[in-house]
Amino acid sequence: EGEKLQELLQQYSEDKASYVEEFWSDAYLVPDTSPVLNLNPFFLLEDGPDQKTSKSQVGRAASLTFASLKFASLLYTETLHPDVVRGKPLCMAQFKHIFGSARIPHTKSSAERDEVLSDPNSKHVVVMCRGQLYYFQALREDGSVVCNEMDIRGILEAVLSDSEKLKEEERALKAVGVLTSLDRSRWAHV
Repeated sequence: EGEKLQELLQQYSEDKASYVEEFWSDAYLVPDTSPVLNLNPFFLLEDGPDQKTSKSQVGRAASLTFASLKFASLLYTETLHPDVVRGKPLCMAQFKHIFGSARIPHTKSSAERDEVLSDPNSKHVVVMCRGQLYYFQALREDGSVVCNEMDIRGILEAVLSDSEKLKEEERALKAVGVLTSLDRSRWAHV
């Protein structure tokens, strides 16, 4: 039975860059349920290897952000080596959606599924702190990283400090994170 399934997959994928992508899109973008609890992956992070940064939330965030920027730089400059299994490179088509992307909700009547739009020119980091959005330039036009980990730590400390200045009522008026917790058909109308 495995050989027959393999043959069917090969036939199905003849005109596709990746036979997995359509299944992923259907599983992730079609359901009308809130993506927060039903679709979003989560990670449980262990303590970082550097004890100086892993004890502080800002230090850990700076370390993770800097590591993410180095990875994003490899993607933008197309210098990331593909993962290889049994001598064959794995499909990396979805990687283009890791950074600079947004899920755009649609109603069931306007489209079968939501869509993910990616901006290949996005070179900034968005930080949400106490419901407020902040951003900073993180990559140069050539895709190289603009700042180092200590620079990012300083930026995050400034964000934290600034976010504490607003009263809770003012923060609530400007908060947008709650939108993504709605069912997609309701979110599409906001």
